Amino acid sequence: MTIQINTDGCVLHPKRRKIRHIRGLSVYNITSAVGGSQRPLSGDLDEKQLQALNHRSFFSAFCSLHYSSGVPFHVSEVHHGCIDVEFQEFDLYGIAGSDEHNIIVKIWVTNEADEDDDSWTLLMQLDFSLRALLFCDEPIGDNCVMMNLVDGKYIVPTNDIDLLWYSHVLKRSTPVRKVASLNYDMLMKLNSIQLSLEDLKVSKAKLAKRISEDGVEKGVASYRELKLRDMISSAKQELESKRERLQNLRSLREIKLKKIQGLRTSRQLQLEQLDQERGDFSNLLIQHETTLNEFTVERTKVIKEVKSIFPLEDIAHWLEIPEFDLLPRSVSLNHIESPIHNEINASLGYLAHMTLLLSHYLAVPLRYKIQFFGSYSIITDDVSQIRQRRVFPLFFTQHYPQFQYGVLLLVANMKDIMEENYLQY
Repeated sequence: MTIQINTDGCVLHPKRRKIRHIRGLSVYNITSAVGGSQRPLSGDLDEKQLQALNHRSFFSAFCSLHYSSGVPFHVSEVHHGCIDVEFQEFDLYGIAGSDEHNIIVKIWVTNEADEDDDSWTLLMQLDFSLRALLFCDEPIGDNCVMMNLVDGKYIVPTNDIDLLWYSHVLKRSTPVRKVASLNYDMLMKLNSIQLSLEDLKVSKAKLAKRISEDGVEKGVASYRELKLRDMISSAKQELESKRERLQNLRSLREIKLKKIQGLRTSRQLQLEQLDQERGDFSNLLIQHETTLNEFTVERTKVIKEVKSIFPLEDIAHWLEIPEFDLLPRSVSLNHIESPIHNEINASLGYLAHMTLLLSHYLAVPLRYKIQFFGSYSIITDDVSQIRQRRVFPLFFTQHYPQFQYGVLLLVANMKDIMEENYLQY
């Protein structure tokens, strides 16, 4: 069947078609039966490969474009499981030889089952000129190759296409449209229009000048006056808000000053009360120490007298006799060794003082607060959750466990200072 050619929509003249105009390629109704219209394949190709392909079965296909010399310049993507193939849009403007019109197209196919073996078969090889591409509206036959140019789709010519019309198109030249020339009447009309435009420009300039003389100055003055009024009003509002803010700040300052004064007075009273309590505590300590010394001396005298009357070797058991218990039961023989206790108290006082100085010098805060009172310093435990008293002595008292716990807290402070300065404890 001879395919009829439709030239409607053809923009490019056949002689002007180049490789750079190609935009795509399509192959429809792929079949393994190669007709006489296609160029025969290469001699080394096994024809049994084409016979193995089922008629109108699903193939995987790709195409390659070559110059007339056989050098390839584009290889398309692979389409899987298809009968009709439309390859992606081409962009061939930047390649060398884009002005040529002769081209070789090779169509490669393979079965879906043999795709992993890379057994691609050359189905078609077409060597033609782009000038032979023609429009076609008839149903598409087997192994029909379509090419997309910038102005539409074209079918690659085969022996089934009537080329008589094509030879007529090649000989046909593009007609030149006649354009009317410029005459005297048109020139006079243009001159008249130009003069009218000049008069309009002069009238426009005069009108603009009158408007500027009459109303521009008044409008500018009124605008400036209105602008100044707005600025003065906004400035007054801002000034009033700043005055209110200043008054609030002054009131807040007075309140804070009164509060600071009250805190200073309270602190002064607390310091005075603390000094008084320190003095009373020192007096009580001295009185306590004096009383203990007097009791110790008196008891020593009594013991000597008793020993002279009852010369026994061991008088430690005598203290268990109620008749010889001159002191209260809370006082034991440990008070006889008060000079040793005084030395220990003094040593702990020096140690507490040294810990305070080191903490201030090395800027290491103490975990347990130390209050230095010489040989009668104390330490406070504000960290532990203790329901009883939190103040522990650093000197010998009647409650030996409290003294022992105070020494442990002092040692913990010294350990923190050494670890803070990377010293081995």
